[in-house]
Amino acid sequence: STTTTTTTTSTTTTTFVPYTRIVDNSESGFRAVSGAWNRLAGGYGVNFQWAPTTAGAATHVARWTVPIPAAGRYEVSAIWRAYTDRSRRVPYTIQGSTVIIDQTQRSMQWVPLGTYTLTPGTVVVEISNAGTKSTAAEKYIVADAAKGVRVE
Repeated sequence: STTTTTTTTSTTTTTFVPYTRIVDNSESGFRAVSGAWNRLAGGYGVNFQWAPTTAGAATHVARWTVPIPAAGRYEVSAIWRAYTDRSRRVPYTIQGSTVIIDQTQRSMQWVPLGTYTLTPGTVVVEISNAGTKSTAAEKYIVADAAKGVRVE
């Protein structure tokens, strides 16, 4: 007598779906939360917004709300027009983490602010002028655009 055994193996494949979303300061996903932000032509899109620096607590805060369609790891980046009168200590806050950026450097380049594990919904990127003035040369911070890119 012969016995035949059949084994079936099932595999689940997760398909990675690339995703990139940019929110510019001229779009509805951006808003000035506090302080009077000024617009200047140039930058990513048609313009960017700027605010004065301060050595103390934040007087100007702005937020980008970037849509996140699916759970995954996302690199969050920002872009700005660099100049010698920008702050070297600009705080960007994402998911409770604050990254300090030098806005005198890397003009019009997407600068990574970190990679985060996100769930569907949105991720908020916040910029403020808190503690951004440590020298007389540091006069302004710039809010231009933020980007989320799914990396896994």
